[in-house]
Amino acid sequence: MIFKTNITIPWNIDRVFDALNAPSMMQKVASPLVAFKAAKTSVFPDRWENGVTYRMNMYFLGFLPLGWQELSIQSKLTGTEAILTDIGPGFAVKMWNHKVILRKDGDSHTRYDETLDLTAGLMTPLIWIGMTALFAWRKYRWLTITKENQPRRG
Repeated sequence: MIFKTNITIPWNIDRVFDALNAPSMMQKVASPLVAFKAAKTSVFPDRWENGVTYRMNMYFLGFLPLGWQELSIQSKLTGTEAILTDIGPGFAVKMWNHKVILRKDGDSHTRYDETLDLTAGLMTPLIWIGMTALFAWRKYRWLTITKENQPRRG
């Protein structure tokens, strides 16, 4: 099953890359539809660390358990392009391969291209419904959050 999101964010690539590497942004763009809680520690770090595997518990609407997910994260910024990948198994997902590519779009905008490839076996129809809703919600939240938090002009 493959899900895709393509949007233009009104922030420069450095700012989007920083946001993408912050667990707090993952929480903001999924909220209130899905909440994530660190499974092994009481809180997530301020920033994802390359090569570290994080285990999280997921909750629909913040309180209905959806199971766990592991993510091993890698990210790299090269000036005009950045790539973040997270892969790992989960409670219902046997294979999770998520990739975000950021491309500079002028001085103040970033092209955000996201692909999630997952395998969920017999749970695939339920996962498809949930991920379709979550991807649509996250796209809306990314655009809302970034438009509300644009730098002030002078």
